Amino acid sequence: MTTGHSLGGALSAIAGIKLKQFFPKTKVQVHNFGQPRVGNKKLADYMSSKLDGIYRVVHNKDIVPHVPPDLPEFAYHHSAYEIYFN
Repeated sequence: MTTGHSLGGALSAIAGIKLKQFFPKTKVQVHNFGQPRVGNKKLADYMSSKLDGIYRVVHNKDIVPHVPPDLPEFAYHHSAYEIYFN
């Protein structure tokens, strides 16, 4: 399992997918807090399909999970299941 907060969450997500690539039979889960978007839709779908669990905990007043913006010109997307605190 990998975990991180903010930029550490982004690095944790990337580390999780790299671990799964190097050790495909090992169960890998990622649990992050306030993670920004780390890649495009293809990467988000790939991570969601390959990892054994990827969860993002988000607070509504935290700006980091909303950067870069989810706009077509940026093409960044979140992967995983989001746990949202209002």
